[in-house]
Amino acid sequence: MKVSSKQAVYGGLLAIAVVALVIDRIFFAEPSKAQASPELPSKPEPPPAVSVAPVAEPTDGLISEHLNSIPPVDLKLMPDAFAPSKAWILATQPPPPPPLPSPPPDKIDHRAAEFAAAHKLSALLKSHNGGAAIIDGEMVRVGETLDGYTLTAVQGGSARFINGSSVVDLTMDP
Repeated sequence: MKVSSKQAVYGGLLAIAVVALVIDRIFFAEPSKAQASPELPSKPEPPPAVSVAPVAEPTDGLISEHLNSIPPVDLKLMPDAFAPSKAWILATQPPPPPPLPSPPPDKIDHRAAEFAAAHKLSALLKSHNGGAAIIDGEMVRVGETLDGYTLTAVQGGSARFINGSSVVDLTMDP
């Protein structure tokens, strides 16, 4: 019968375990009273003085009665014990950016109104590099141009486009 290398490793581990058990039992085991060396009789030592306070008798009833007196708790209202506190989550998030200022109504450019009427904002994607907007089914990233207007910001529910002094804020329809 040929022994594989896997069987040889298992056999070696078994042999090491048996040797360790024998060494443990021979050298590290406490001697039994029969094996202990006889000691000379000595005076028995008095037990140490211990002061024990008297235990009061329970007068308030059983623990089960105390547990039954606790009002029931609705576990649906209890938060997850391993979820971080909302205060911690808010502390780790950066403050929201200030709202985008709207242009005064007297400076509305007709080209801007035409651009806003011609395009529909479907979704916003925010990311660390500014984000993107889905307009008319096409993704436009911050810095890219659509019909001469450059997407400059994606905030809240709007995407801001600028062309020279003309500013257009496209918002999603509810």
